[in-house]
Amino acid sequence: MGQKKICHCDADSLIDESLNCETKVLKNGASLYWQFSCDRIWLTLQTASGKKLVIDSVVDKNLAGLTYRLGYHLAHEYKNSLLFRYGCSASGPCRFALINSNSGKKLAEFNELVYDHEKDTFYDFIIYFSADDQLTLRYIDTGKKYRLKVNASEFSELIREYQFDKIELQNNLLTLHYHSGEGQEMKHHQIHIDLTKYPS
Repeated sequence: MGQKKICHCDADSLIDESLNCETKVLKNGASLYWQFSCDRIWLTLQTASGKKLVIDSVVDKNLAGLTYRLGYHLAHEYKNSLLFRYGCSASGPCRFALINSNSGKKLAEFNELVYDHEKDTFYDFIIYFSADDQLTLRYIDTGKKYRLKVNASEFSELIREYQFDKIELQNNLLTLHYHSGEGQEMKHHQIHIDLTKYPS
């Protein structure tokens, strides 16, 4: 019989109140859950075969109340991988990690992504700024990547990804709504992407 889930600290009720050890069952039969003791906090990926893998243990127990921002939180589940959001500062960007859902191995890391922050919606692809200030469209399951040209001069804010107001996907047409400028000088723009030209 497997080891029992550890999710309690008698010496610090604040940790108990801050963390949720609820188990999320994944599509491949694996499960994902936080565990904690009075000494540490860690996220466990338990494979369908029962193997337990610690995939995040970076949260200091004194920062238990900030685990929801600092620790790994599942953003989207793909066929063979999991996209986690983590390391979110109080008013700044987050980071993302792509983890193999069968082995727990880290496949890639990304800075803040372009997505609908209000709806928190993710698709079978991600979009991010590449080093040359253009956008990259990357399909997670296939690894295919496409470069999307944008007017880099319109993305001057400190966190460029926050300039995107809304993302819509209808019948293979992806529309990215974004703004540039401030106050009365603010302008609204759209980028239309026909995904049939960028197949997965």
